[in-house]
Amino acid sequence: TPVVAGMTTLTMDVEAKLCEVLQQESATLFANGWSACFGVMAALVSKDDFVILDSLAHNSLATGAEFATQHVTRFQHNDLIDLEDKLKRVRAIDAEHAIFIVLETWYSVNSDGPDLARVMELSRYYECIVVIDNSHDFGCMGQRGLGVLEDIDLQAHENLVIAGSLSKCFAANGGFVASHAVVKERIRIYSQSYLFASAISPIQCAILLEALRIAFSQEGALLRSLL
Repeated sequence: TPVVAGMTTLTMDVEAKLCEVLQQESATLFANGWSACFGVMAALVSKDDFVILDSLAHNSLATGAEFATQHVTRFQHNDLIDLEDKLKRVRAIDAEHAIFIVLETWYSVNSDGPDLARVMELSRYYECIVVIDNSHDFGCMGQRGLGVLEDIDLQAHENLVIAGSLSKCFAANGGFVASHAVVKERIRIYSQSYLFASAISPIQCAILLEALRIAFSQEGALLRSLL
């Protein structure tokens, strides 16, 4: 497992590269994306917290939310009016516990994404944490390869947690969570899919390092322009 001899220098190199690219303080590498998205929900959400997730959010996010709390609500896909209505209702009955807004940057089946800047405005107003899965546009969309995340200033949002899979654009296994250092520490203690699962192998880490290098270079920018 990652905490018992499963951590290598290559693991740490991949995590450092993810921090650099996503402009986050820390990153945690999982063996796959499902484990990462489930694991971050299990680690951060308490039984008294509330989760409001997009109706098309991935099974890993929904399963993690339902594992962590009974207070799970879905808002209509990409409908931020419906999202705000549900935020108002929760805050009207509970001003103490955390609210998690859970969504994706790009929905692979529908081929659409949210107005992320507006989501972050709502999250600040209602004092929420945003967990976003960027599996499907990371590396392959946007001028800088960050997809929908390019719509916001990544360093300006302390309440943002980025999770995702590395098996889409990057030709390898792996998943990750990138955010503050405290998120990494909670994952190491409270995330069952991290604590008790096999670590990603060194050879997969080496593949990821090279794929990340290509994606976030001039060569990657050219490849994206040709897609």
